[in-house]
Amino acid sequence: MYLSYRLTVPEDLEACYPFIRDRFHYDERLKKDVIAFWTTLIQDGCCISQVIEDRDQPADKRHVGFGISMFANDRFMEELKGDLPPFVHLRVLEKWKRGIRPFLKKADVHPAQTGRGLSVVALHYGWDFARYDLENFIKIRQFCTQAFLTLVAGYRVKEFAEEIYEVEEKELMANLGLDLYRDYKEFLGTKYLPPAMDKGHPFLMGITAEAARKKPGTAAGAIALLGSPRFSFQAPEQEILRRALSGETDEEIAAALGISLITVKKRWQGIYDKVEAVDSEILSEASEESNESGKAKQRRRYLLKNLRDHPEELWPAEASGVAEGS
Repeated sequence: MYLSYRLTVPEDLEACYPFIRDRFHYDERLKKDVIAFWTTLIQDGCCISQVIEDRDQPADKRHVGFGISMFANDRFMEELKGDLPPFVHLRVLEKWKRGIRPFLKKADVHPAQTGRGLSVVALHYGWDFARYDLENFIKIRQFCTQAFLTLVAGYRVKEFAEEIYEVEEKELMANLGLDLYRDYKEFLGTKYLPPAMDKGHPFLMGITAEAARKKPGTAAGAIALLGSPRFSFQAPEQEILRRALSGETDEEIAAALGISLITVKKRWQGIYDKVEAVDSEILSEASEESNESGKAKQRRRYLLKNLRDHPEELWPAEASGVAEGS
């Protein structure tokens, strides 16, 4: 099993739907609504979504994990922490079907990102329970979590929230630095929850950036303590870098973006020029290589290592106006 992750595209969603752990809430009719909703989030750029692949499998059987989290608007965050009933993913779907947007509009994402930050709400995630033994299943689950943490670190986050369903999960989230927001006790004995608490009792966990800064050494603290971008990479350059960080080759990047390999190479050179202009020491060791091929590999390795330590460089940027086919 060789795991890798990449950003989700709409064509992945049908294959990923069986993985989500809360799919028992949906019948076949609602499945279509869920996939349509996910498609809207992805196409509007209002979510973080990752696919985990086992690259040892045939191309049509590589999907083994999935996650999607939306950029919530302030009104929904207040409702979520206030009196919204449990099972957040259902409440979000209900609102969307009624024409209410609990997530940011596409045009609002960048202003929020460059201002106080984004509110991120985890909606769905899960793994392939059918094909793997317990040891490999645990590896997939851990890899999916790490992929999300890597992606979310590429955004300025002002608050994160996630609904979990077991005490063990609550303890795990607390170890990652999250606080308990709600335990939904007021809904026991209503149409939303049975009268007695059991293992499936939901909890809402979350953290603000201010609170996370007081928890150094946790996953939440690491995200909150990010600095400001230094290199001013534009959106097409950031897309190249995100895909390279996920392990894609230049050829795979060109095919995924529908551009030529020459265009990919030109963008790499533009990326290196920006880094050199701001901090030439990051790439300085690469100049010691004896040949150009070795130097290029080293430059990329040093740069990607730096980006793993500084994901704020991939915070969403304004579109640069670079034509995709240039």
